[in-house]
Amino acid sequence: MIDLEGLDALRGIDETSDGIEIGALTTLTEVERSPLIRERFSLLTEAASQVASPQIRNAGTLGGNLCQDTRCWYYRYGVSCYRAGGNTCYAGATEALNREHAIFGANRCVAVSPSDTATALVALDADMVVRNSSGERVIKADNFFMEPAVDIMRMTVLNPEDLLIKVRIPNTWSGADFYLRKRATVEAGTFRS
Repeated sequence: MIDLEGLDALRGIDETSDGIEIGALTTLTEVERSPLIRERFSLLTEAASQVASPQIRNAGTLGGNLCQDTRCWYYRYGVSCYRAGGNTCYAGATEALNREHAIFGANRCVAVSPSDTATALVALDADMVVRNSSGERVIKADNFFMEPAVDIMRMTVLNPEDLLIKVRIPNTWSGADFYLRKRATVEAGTFRS
């Protein structure tokens, strides 16, 4: 375990000629309240405001929100599911505790990334800047997250030696209006002829 608290280079929101860069240790409250982000990429402002509670947003970081592990109830509470080395996905059953899980494209495991900011960053064509002892690489946001079919044990493409250092959002969608809403229920629509 490494304490990143003193790495000020991983904090902050900077405007660049191509867009903005947000350090991985920038708190979610800072992302939510940034006038620059609100003006140019309000979708990310809205997504950051949806994360947990104000107390968690005050301490939680953008990098932490993006890199967190699944919140699958079965996996987190010691049930012997695929991710825990077992041979079944208990969340995949119709009667299971699975409201926050995948409904399309899942095979062995239906767990998904719980990140509220991930979807916004994918929509904004963001890049994740990752560093390790070999240097730095840039990964498109839509390639940063890993499906269980690729690697059942990982939620992102980060290797153990990798560190997410910043997120770059290009000007491509600057000022665009998006609509973000978490569904309150999962009800089937009705159709009348």
